[in-house]
Amino acid sequence: TWTVVPSAAFVTVRFWYDDPARFIVTVRAPTGEALTVLPGQSRSMATSSGLVWLDNTLSPLVQEPRQVFLTLSGAAREAQWRVTFEPVFPGRVDGWIESAKMGYFLEGDGERTIAEPGNAFSVITVGAYVTRTSWISQAGEQRAEGYALWALAPFSSRGPTRDGRLKPELAAPGAWIASALSSAAAPSSWYVLPDGKHMVLAGTSMAAPHVAGACALLLSLRPDLTRTEVLAALQRGARADTHVGTAPNAAWGWGKLDLPGAWASLGPSQRPPAPWLAALDNPARTGTTFRYGCPEGTGWAELQVYDLLGRLLWRESLSPAGGLVRWDLRTLQGHAVASGLYLAVLVTDRGASPPVRVVVQR
Repeated sequence: TWTVVPSAAFVTVRFWYDDPARFIVTVRAPTGEALTVLPGQSRSMATSSGLVWLDNTLSPLVQEPRQVFLTLSGAAREAQWRVTFEPVFPGRVDGWIESAKMGYFLEGDGERTIAEPGNAFSVITVGAYVTRTSWISQAGEQRAEGYALWALAPFSSRGPTRDGRLKPELAAPGAWIASALSSAAAPSSWYVLPDGKHMVLAGTSMAAPHVAGACALLLSLRPDLTRTEVLAALQRGARADTHVGTAPNAAWGWGKLDLPGAWASLGPSQRPPAPWLAALDNPARTGTTFRYGCPEGTGWAELQVYDLLGRLLWRESLSPAGGLVRWDLRTLQGHAVASGLYLAVLVTDRGASPPVRVVVQR
């Protein structure tokens, strides 16, 4: 039995389970009225506590869990709705309220709460921990209740994924982070710092940029690293303190982001040096500048730009010493290229760089 406690008048809840399990689902209102739905059925009922819609028919996509969909409309706040799953064929049931603002479960362990795109195979999923609990704002001194320094943030989702993979990969500072305030934003003065140019926020969207920046720094020092190697370095270098406990685990992954530890774990490159190319202006409107580098002993280097049909549009001889080069978005015939996607590559007598995608927006 699950107990749903609404915090808003409209609540959307999803439950899911794997084949071959099947359940008879009963929703009981705070006032006692009950709605029972068999597998393959959907029904609604008006109660004195609100309108219930229960759908036990949702068929999965290929190799996806089956779902039970529940909505409460006009629900009384902080009242308790009980959802009971009576097994026809037993199995594990997981539940998810679509927004924390809608309400919460009294039961549950917080596991398997990572949402998309955090469940994707090729992304680095980042949890958030607390590095600040108070600050001085334009409205005076503020204190974040319910947050403990250095502990996992209460909003940070836990793994594993529904198919059993361990996520998040690691955690980074995510509450409360001070950063630049956009001129287009109009936040509460509680969050704006006294200078009016910075504000504090909390979220895994604050933690993920820390890891993105760490990846960028590692790649700036070792452009030859693959995605797998970057992730492995972050995991090896992560810190496990008393808050993290034994790592890896489903709350912290391999632990707290530690960039010096990640760098120290890499060691010297095992691959021969290779040419590299990076676009500094992307998307480009009037031109784009590339930074490039060549292996020691390179005899010649050339920038080449192609369209998506593989036609050579531009080529330019470069110094093998490396540096900067600018392409003014023109062809060898002097024509301006149209808006679209182009591929740039650094070609040398010591090999070629991976292609760099350049987006032209006129």
